[in-house]
Amino acid sequence: MTGISPRSSCHFLPVGHPRRRVASAKAELGVRPRDHKTTRQHDRSFRLVETSSSESGQLPDSPASVGPPNNRQRITDNRAKGASAFTLIELIVVILIIMTLAALVMTAASGVLDHAKKTQAKNDVTQIVTAVNAFYSEYGKYPVPAGTTTDAFFGTGTAPAGCTTVGNNNLLFDALRGLDPTTNPRAIVFLSPKTAKNTTPPKGGISQSTGTVGQYMDVWGSQYAIAIDSDYNNQISNPYSDSDGSAGTSPLRFGVIAYSYGKNGARGGGAASSPFAAENGSAGIFKGSSDILSWQ
Repeated sequence: MTGISPRSSCHFLPVGHPRRRVASAKAELGVRPRDHKTTRQHDRSFRLVETSSSESGQLPDSPASVGPPNNRQRITDNRAKGASAFTLIELIVVILIIMTLAALVMTAASGVLDHAKKTQAKNDVTQIVTAVNAFYSEYGKYPVPAGTTTDAFFGTGTAPAGCTTVGNNNLLFDALRGLDPTTNPRAIVFLSPKTAKNTTPPKGGISQSTGTVGQYMDVWGSQYAIAIDSDYNNQISNPYSDSDGSAGTSPLRFGVIAYSYGKNGARGGGAASSPFAAENGSAGIFKGSSDILSWQ
């Protein structure tokens, strides 16, 4: 034909030719001719969709908004919250530990305080005995009222056997502090205790409270008790009745003794009257009590 190159000539298949029927069938089925470039793009797109879907936990071709809940994040959050909180059992255990430690601290503190009080009382009775003996060395006699022919007792409570109760201990300490010109005419100060705490009763020094002015009070609030060998036979009856010798021999071979009634405010252990506290031991018995003795 004119204008058509032989190389680009077209060949038309006649109707009914087998190859023409195959092409017609493919056109009817909508099958596109195979294009290698397009096929590669489609395959790559499918692989990307499949990979992203498998990583996100979604099925291919499913909507992005539909999928299983992300339970892993919620579990992690719950664990984090639980780690920063206490369970009821943990709180109870912590409270019990704190209470136990507090009890131990209070017990230890109470023991330290009792020991400090006993130490102070021991120092006081030792100084009292030293002051009375110094008075004797200075004047050649003990600081007792003139005409006393028996052993003299200053303080409250039952006097040791053979002693005469002169009165409260302020009568003795006025003389030792240089405040009694009759007994101590040179006004020599043999003892100068500190002022007692302004409590009820006064504690730990010379009282300034009405009714007890001038009395030397121990750290528990009782007057120190003092017995003096004013009959000069070099012996004083032991105020305690311990049979095992816990309170020393009887009689005691001293010119003067001083003692504290301890925390129950009475000689020996046992019951106490207000404001004092009961303690172990028995009345009149030194063993087991908190009494402090100058001769022990």
